[in-house]
Amino acid sequence: MKKILALALALSLVFSLAACGGNGGSSSAVSSTGSSAGTGGSAAADGQKRVITLGYAYANMDENNKRTMDAIEKRIAEVNAERDDIEVKFIYTDGQSSVDKQLADVESMIAQKPDLIQVSAVDLVGSVPAAQAVANAGIICVDDRGMKDDSISYQFQGMDENTIKDMKKQWVVDYLEANPDVVLNFGLLYGLPAQVLQLIRNDDIKELADEMPDRVKILDEKYANWSTQEAMAITEDWMQRYPEMNAISAASDDMILGAINALTSAGKVDDFLTLAVDGTKIGCQLVEEGKLDMTVKALQDKAYSQWVDIAIEAVEGTFNDDYYTPGTDALATVDSTNVSQYKDVN
Repeated sequence: MKKILALALALSLVFSLAACGGNGGSSSAVSSTGSSAGTGGSAAADGQKRVITLGYAYANMDENNKRTMDAIEKRIAEVNAERDDIEVKFIYTDGQSSVDKQLADVESMIAQKPDLIQVSAVDLVGSVPAAQAVANAGIICVDDRGMKDDSISYQFQGMDENTIKDMKKQWVVDYLEANPDVVLNFGLLYGLPAQVLQLIRNDDIKELADEMPDRVKILDEKYANWSTQEAMAITEDWMQRYPEMNAISAASDDMILGAINALTSAGKVDDFLTLAVDGTKIGCQLVEEGKLDMTVKALQDKAYSQWVDIAIEAVEGTFNDDYYTPGTDALATVDSTNVSQYKDVN
């Protein structure tokens, strides 16, 4: 009997050590909470909180995405203070607009065993293997760029593109009504070609060009790949090629900054109507300075507090839809009339 008891105790010790040693690997995924993920969200022992780890594989870490991260961390702190049954952690990576890096990032994040990973695709086709790897690991995979694959559990659209388009369109219509003699000759700036949902951000101008061809014209459109420098170079070329151009609409504040830099250098910034999307600190500052006429601001605290709540519900099994967006609740049109109200809002 003593031998049997000794053997049982030895086996128990072996299993205990194995359980404690299963997460010793390193990873390049960043934990914004400063602590290691890797719990997998499993139910905790009696008297302990269940740990839920949420991951976000960013396509790139621009100012707008940094704002989403700030909003996520803020809401997680609130949830952890509100609930005594769970502890939420957050890890993230920066894909630096590289499909290969994003895939490596996601593989690294998977090794930490989070409960959910949002893959903000660098490329809607090239990033699919990253989403599939997440799903194959038994982790909830979320998309915000419009990837089409069975691996996606649901899509969270923090900035609803059709709402952005409609808000921009109404602002331009109001501008044209207030300036009946103006004819707008546009150049359109887009982000990365593979991120097709962002193309909608300039569909307002295309619709107006069809509906009001005597008032709105499109002279050219280019991909500036979210780059300030590329947008600046494109605008410099446009000023030479299209002396009649007097309006630029960009899919982000970073790109309109490049356009405005070119216009300012040429002494033409006051001669152009400029429109953008994001409402970053840069965008609001340009509006304050009278260089940017309008930007649609993403209210990230509102949008990404909901991201956290929906993600937790998905992990706990109470959110089962395939799409969610805060819509107009998380967007605001910002111009000279209200920039003071929004410039310090995340």
